[in-house]
Amino acid sequence: MSDLETAPRVLGCLGALRNALRRWAGLLAGGLFALTLAWAGAAHAEDPLRIGSKRFTESYILAQVLAQKAQSANTSVEVRQGLGNTAIVFAALRAGSIDLYPDYTGTIAQ
Repeated sequence: MSDLETAPRVLGCLGALRNALRRWAGLLAGGLFALTLAWAGAAHAEDPLRIGSKRFTESYILAQVLAQKAQSANTSVEVRQGLGNTAIVFAALRAGSIDLYPDYTGTIAQ
């Protein structure tokens, strides 16, 4: 079999793998968000869930999506938009200033 015949098969396998990883990443993110909501609601019912975001449009939107989902579950929410880059937002998370923030799985892995 020549390289020209093999290439489409390899690309097809890589595409299927990428799609499977995206599905699992989505399920993992949804599960982690549900656990965070449960933890936040049980541990501090009177304290709002503090959601942070980085300083770019997609992060602002994702923080608002998370806030709306939490509010639909009757959770009090406080959104802290535009905190800064990954190091700043992660430091806020570690310090307890925020409870969660949206990020890319590739960024989190680093």
